[in-house]
Amino acid sequence: MPPDPPAPILASPPAQEYVDKPDSLSFNILIIFSILFIAAIYMSFIYFEFVYTLPILLIFAFLMIPSSWEDGIKYISLKREYKINLALSIEKHKRELSTYKHFTMVIHNELVAKYPDIVQKSKSLESVKIHREQLYKKFFNESRPPLIHPSYESIKKGYYENNVYGILIERFNDLTLVNYSAQSEENEVHLYAPLPDFVIHDSHYNYSIVIEIDEPYELNMGYPIHCIGYDDDRDKYFLERNWFIIRFSESQFVNYPQECCDVIKHFIDYITANSEAQEIYQPNYSNIQEKAWSYEDAIHMESVDYRETYLPELNLYRNHPFPRLAPKSASRRKHKRVNLENLKNSKNYSSGLKNDYKSSIDIDNIQNDLPF
Repeated sequence: MPPDPPAPILASPPAQEYVDKPDSLSFNILIIFSILFIAAIYMSFIYFEFVYTLPILLIFAFLMIPSSWEDGIKYISLKREYKINLALSIEKHKRELSTYKHFTMVIHNELVAKYPDIVQKSKSLESVKIHREQLYKKFFNESRPPLIHPSYESIKKGYYENNVYGILIERFNDLTLVNYSAQSEENEVHLYAPLPDFVIHDSHYNYSIVIEIDEPYELNMGYPIHCIGYDDDRDKYFLERNWFIIRFSESQFVNYPQECCDVIKHFIDYITANSEAQEIYQPNYSNIQEKAWSYEDAIHMESVDYRETYLPELNLYRNHPFPRLAPKSASRRKHKRVNLENLKNSKNYSSGLKNDYKSSIDIDNIQNDLPF
């Protein structure tokens, strides 16, 4: 919401006006010279040697008196004008102060009476729309552009992501990017920067939306993934670069692909202030809601083969004659429990990672949701 407009306050009374007092250096010199000349004449009657100073003073007077006398006359005129202007200024100030006390209070009281209506108008739908457009425009201008991730070929994809990509391409066309990440401060994508599953990017508005498809566990070994809190560092990376994030569970996109796209479309209309389109696309969140899972929830989902309930084709690999092709390897057939915290502390997990986002990045590196 836009902030409240400033409340009306009483204006300051008019300041006292003064006229600068005139000054004349030549006139002051004339006065000093006149005093010295009179003193020299007086001293010449007492001491005869002072008579010799009179010619020098007369020559100096011949050079100085005309201009000094003119300045002196001008000074007297300016001083008289100054006194008149000062009196007029004081009188003007008194009139303005009297007017201020009357009209300022009237105007102030009128503004105080209108202020609630002004506040209400600032909260109107039109004002809110304009305010949000300004905020989003500033936000988009500061958004980091998407760039190809340098390690995208080595980062494994989720089992259902190819299907999701086809759905997003069909709905959002060339706005859908894959293998792109957010630019870092060095105007490049860092080697260890997280790679989003998908990015919806509009170069016209300059917004980028990370679309994540979260699975509760990895297929090969059953490691819990995308649990509550596990992707916080990953999200932080994108949020610091003014990217948006929308997370779906894998089951949401499998069971409600168009509804999930409606959620994305509705969000795009919201951030671009497309109010008319928002009325058309009103996603029904209640139909597709799914509770975020904890580490214990993910273990339970793995134990009951939760992903197989909405991806029945995974069961085709359950008794595959070649175990290496099966999504559940021999080490997972008995629902072996793996403590992810111990995994994070292991040598294999932490080797070669050198930045704050390694937890989120390496979760993607170790998981393998491909069917073989």
